[in-house]
Amino acid sequence: MVTISPIEVSGRKYIPVDVDVSPLDNSGSLKEGVSYTYKGHVGFAPIFSYVGIEGYMLGTELRERKQHCQKNSPEYLLKNMEIIKKLHLDHPVLFRLDSGNDAASTIKVLSESGHFFLINLTKQFHSELKSDMGIERLPSGKFAVNSVILHIAMIAFNALRFIGQTSLTFTEDLPYEHKVIRKHLRKVTSDLIRVGCKIVHHAHIWWIKLWDHDPCLPVFSRLYDTFCIYIRFLPASFSKFKCTILFTKQ
Repeated sequence: MVTISPIEVSGRKYIPVDVDVSPLDNSGSLKEGVSYTYKGHVGFAPIFSYVGIEGYMLGTELRERKQHCQKNSPEYLLKNMEIIKKLHLDHPVLFRLDSGNDAASTIKVLSESGHFFLINLTKQFHSELKSDMGIERLPSGKFAVNSVILHIAMIAFNALRFIGQTSLTFTEDLPYEHKVIRKHLRKVTSDLIRVGCKIVHHAHIWWIKLWDHDPCLPVFSRLYDTFCIYIRFLPASFSKFKCTILFTKQ
């Protein structure tokens, strides 16, 4: 289960939803939709929204840099609210937006939604997408293709976030002490994704061969067992991808 944690303000708990625009540097390119950003480089200006203290990405929309951050923001917020309804959150929602969205149309949508909101107070999760995952220079010259790629990156972002947050619950197996509430994606990738292994097919079984002295192996093994539970609920066609872990001394 994905945990979406609240913040506490004056004794009351709220689920934060942080909404902000963050420019992507695509300098030196002639890609469709790029133009000069306020940071002085050529690029795009997508809008992002993140939910909970953990910072799961709730939505994104690729935008041309010349588009003002307020344009289409009310419509974007309405889409976010439809997604929020499906999450069945345990606490009221608090939208936190940048001052660029301080406009009557945005305030009207937020006021009528029944959600709480603040303007000019956002928490930045963009650096993890751009730096930790390397999603800054979008690869295609076509705006529509780059939009699809950004949405695929959102899926990968949330998958890594889920892996990282789940690993933090295995406190007795972590190879180090931690006092964080969110595991950064760079650390998730280095500890649990870039794991040296061999994939072997033998006797009609797929095996993942791992070094048994890897300090993150206990956490990796528990994560694998946890996610195998979710795989059981997938269509039967996915079952062929299930592997068995084999610990080897190398």
